[in-house]
Amino acid sequence: MYDVRDELRRYRFPDVVRGGVRLNRGTARPMFAAKDPAEFGPVRVEHDLATVRTTIPIDAPVVELDRPTTGVYVASRRGVYLDLYQGIAQRLFDDDRIRPLLNPLIESGLLLRREINTDDYLGFAPPGVRLPVDLAEVVLAQAHKELPRPGGYKLFFSNSGTEAVEAGLKAATLVRYRHFLREYGQSAWAAVCRELGIETDAWFASRGDLVWQDYPLFVVALRGGFHGRTLGSLGLTMSRAVQKEGFPAWRWARHVSPAGEEQLDGLIDTTPLGDLLATAGHLRAIVAAGRIPAALFAGAIFEPFQGEGGYRHPNAQLLRGLRDLCHRHGALLIADEVQTFARMGRAFYSSGNGIDPDIVCLAKSSIVGLTILPADHTEVLGHGWHANTFGSGRLFDINYAHAVWDTFVNRREPIFEGLSFAENEQVKGAYLGEKLAGLAHDHPDVLSEPDGAGCLWGLTVADRDLFIREAWHQGAKLLGAGDAAKPGRIRLILPADVLTREVDDVIDVLGRTCLALEGARP
Repeated sequence: MYDVRDELRRYRFPDVVRGGVRLNRGTARPMFAAKDPAEFGPVRVEHDLATVRTTIPIDAPVVELDRPTTGVYVASRRGVYLDLYQGIAQRLFDDDRIRPLLNPLIESGLLLRREINTDDYLGFAPPGVRLPVDLAEVVLAQAHKELPRPGGYKLFFSNSGTEAVEAGLKAATLVRYRHFLREYGQSAWAAVCRELGIETDAWFASRGDLVWQDYPLFVVALRGGFHGRTLGSLGLTMSRAVQKEGFPAWRWARHVSPAGEEQLDGLIDTTPLGDLLATAGHLRAIVAAGRIPAALFAGAIFEPFQGEGGYRHPNAQLLRGLRDLCHRHGALLIADEVQTFARMGRAFYSSGNGIDPDIVCLAKSSIVGLTILPADHTEVLGHGWHANTFGSGRLFDINYAHAVWDTFVNRREPIFEGLSFAENEQVKGAYLGEKLAGLAHDHPDVLSEPDGAGCLWGLTVADRDLFIREAWHQGAKLLGAGDAAKPGRIRLILPADVLTREVDDVIDVLGRTCLALEGARP
């Protein structure tokens, strides 16, 4: 059994230097600061004058690019603090661990080369420079290992999490549509559309093309789920009101609670399509009642650990119920692992929970958006079904992503005595979970309900905004999760090579925060 305390004596880290400031991962300590430096104010003002605000709070920390970082430690004008954002799960490893793997690209002179890999094949790379196909080989090899599937997988590249999800949704709905036509024919599809009041598009008809104004293909998602902010993925998102208000909805989305599988009973209507169409209004009544005709059920999407839903696990039986539902009706199950990729003790968190999705969507710490699709289904997608300009045409992103994947999957840190980074996450996650449970026991009125695994954890706090402000004073940069603030959830995000001493410092700062808030009460 790995000894987390014995690890401490093996620490030998070089100083990281930037702007004349030194920081060492083995000796850095988070510091209390009563207030922000005065220099932070103008940075916030200048940013607000030039950019449209999205989700950044007015008092968010200022990231000082002229100061060094190492592990979870950041040197700052306000003193050293713990970065428990990690770029909201973008940063999996320190720059110094990845930089040597990018040197071949830098030295090749191809750093700024841009291509459109949806229109061109990239080949003949200089030694050490990685191509999109090289990244695909690493990703698909891990997918075969953790999510074995007859026929294997293929990969679609994009730029971000919401784009990765969009590709997955488009694939699932198009596969269902093609299968519908193969099984029932175009005349049956026309009958379905007439029943639901959907007409053909006149402009396409004038050009000799048969295109319907809408395609009633249903996807099930979880309440509390977050899948992105573009309109397709937003149609499946249901976490915060601000993400929905003012934007058109996807009328064929259906949402269920993440709490229990019993609500899946009767969700899919198994009446044969011919019978549904035999009586006028029958199909329309089924849809109006919130049920999904089996022939129109394209898939379901889930996060194995909900992000905006509050950093909580959905009910495991519900997820297995979705898996069974999709399997029985020929629909595709989509795992949104944009935030969980390589954070929770394995590359694909759903792989350890017996869910076995058909499609997996990744981004954030994978650097590029990745949609992993069943190879046997990609044959029906057809030429031009989806594309983008930059998905795998920027060599820097492809090489950066390959470096992260290769490091996580194939490399070892000697300090961990042979543990892989996934195994380190498992060990440190168990250690962190035990410590968080202790904090919840000691400060039940301030902090409770730790939930997570590996390097992603959520906590309930009595007053989220107050807790985040006080934690910043105590030396930790924290981020909320979910909609409610009193009580609310906060998230803890740690790197894959997290150290025992870093976990200890996280617990120390959270404990000091709890004590300060308890002392502030009348």
